[in-house]
Amino acid sequence: MSAAARPLFALDNLYVRELGGLYEPLTWQAAPAPAPRLLALNEELATELGVDADALKAPDGVAVLVGSATPAGASPVAQAYAGHQFGGFSPRLGDGRALLLGEVLDVHGRRRDLHL
Repeated sequence: MSAAARPLFALDNLYVRELGGLYEPLTWQAAPAPAPRLLALNEELATELGVDADALKAPDGVAVLVGSATPAGASPVAQAYAGHQFGGFSPRLGDGRALLLGEVLDVHGRRRDLHL
């Protein structure tokens, strides 16, 4: 398999498989970002996550980083939780912070969430 054909991330979707009911599945497709460009990249973190930094710098990698493309193997979901809001119990709230694409196991075997 060529470097171009290799997925950017080796995504796992444990959250989706094991915690049904704590997320909203999405049929999400972001609008293309006009003329996206990479300003900075944490290459040390990319290496720790087992990701090829050069692949992230390529146009397809930048498209994933800006949210214009969904990485292979992703199961985008909006996480949810229960709690009190405005004085009443709400059994289902979204956390409003990010879109979970999936998880990766880093080079130390630790599970890391990938969010947009």
